Amino acid sequence: MPQPPRSPTDSGSMQDKSASTRDGCTNIIWTLLLVGYVIPKIFLYIQRLFSPILRIPGPWVHKLTFLPLKVAIAKGESHYFTVNLHKQYGPIVALSPTMISVADAGEIKRINQIEDWPRSEAVYGNFRQDPQRPTLLAFTDKKAYSQRQRLVSSMFGLRYVRSMQPLMLNCISVLMEELETRRRSGTATVDMQHMIQSLAADIIGVTTFGQTFDLTVTKRRALIANCKEPPREDLLQKMVEAADQDNHPGSTFRSSDVQDEVVVLLIAGSEATANAELFTLINLLRNMQKLATLYEEIDRRYPKGDDRQTDCDYSMPGMTYLQACIDETMRLVPGQATGSPRESLKDETLLGYSVPKGTTVFPTTRVCIGKHFAAQEMHLSLMSLLRKFRFKYIPGQDESTVFRIAQQMRGSRYMMKVSLR
Repeated sequence: MPQPPRSPTDSGSMQDKSASTRDGCTNIIWTLLLVGYVIPKIFLYIQRLFSPILRIPGPWVHKLTFLPLKVAIAKGESHYFTVNLHKQYGPIVALSPTMISVADAGEIKRINQIEDWPRSEAVYGNFRQDPQRPTLLAFTDKKAYSQRQRLVSSMFGLRYVRSMQPLMLNCISVLMEELETRRRSGTATVDMQHMIQSLAADIIGVTTFGQTFDLTVTKRRALIANCKEPPREDLLQKMVEAADQDNHPGSTFRSSDVQDEVVVLLIAGSEATANAELFTLINLLRNMQKLATLYEEIDRRYPKGDDRQTDCDYSMPGMTYLQACIDETMRLVPGQATGSPRESLKDETLLGYSVPKGTTVFPTTRVCIGKHFAAQEMHLSLMSLLRKFRFKYIPGQDESTVFRIAQQMRGSRYMMKVSLR
């Protein structure tokens, strides 16, 4: 049967109910938003207004919000951000509501050595693929870090690192041949940033995986081919053996840890060393008198016409000027520009300022577990290059840096003029 038509009153009543329902849903949403986000944010900002961090030198906005620091990190400029704050405000500055930076030698020694504060969970927690299985880079628990450090550091002992010298020299010889080929007409303009980065990656490849990536002679990132040579005891093999439960029952090192630590070696190891070599060369080219002094030291140790291969045991102890140039470069352009962040486990006092428990503190130094490996690679690479070639500075290039894995050139290439000595 046909339904009787609805009266205007019935239609208006239904519209009122629909509007009332919508208003009710809107009110619920606003209430949830207010209770779940706005009110906690208000309390958080009130808490920050009474935090001891507020009394530490630095812009007020940094003490109330993380936004300025996050913007600097996103732009790769966290190192400039921190350095500029220290220049303006002094040896202790607030970076964010829960992070500060300290540039006082006494307090840095206290944090890093005397009291050995643990690594910051707020920072290193972001570097874990598996929160329960961090790499050596991302450990914050001291006991677990010490166990992994002992395991991995045994692979970077000086004797074992010296045994890798022939492998490193083989990679360097490929780079030397490539430069020779490019400068056949006399002087060549070469992208030394690409060359040095490729060399560092090839060295990591041959010492970690047993075979070079062949990046020095091609810009194409080659895959590792099946090695036809007898297997070598490279770093990867040592890690695999450490994770072998049959040979090391009860070992906390697992197969998944091998994968994660190798990624750290491949990326962080090659990047940091390559950048240090490149910045050392650039600084020398900008200071020709210093470069001339270094050439004199090189010629005293390795006279012209001497076919002896560069050898760390022979030349490192006596090449004090070269090491001073490397050290000064790493001071001026440190790989980890803001240091290894630590965390206060209790309320502390730094330079007379109260620092609440849980604050992340950035001291300005960092110790590298692979220092022997990096020192050997830098010595062999720079010595071999400077023994044979002269490099000339090309002005007008972008020499600004960004901080990603390590402090590195902002530009994708850096050109130098290369000729035979």
